Amino acid sequence: MNYPGSDFHGLEGNLKDFYSVHVSGNWVVIFRFEGNNAYDVNYLDYH
Repeated sequence: MNYPGSDFHGLEGNLKDFYSVHVSGNWVVIFRFEGNNAYDVNYLDYH
């Protein structure tokens, strides 16, 4: 998942259990892991 330009990272604050992957511009996909599965996947303009 950590491909060049993805800016894969864990989030902080209210979203501390989530991770983010850059898509385009300000758009990111955020999700949390439970075991080996991604849950609560959302596509949003994070900034």
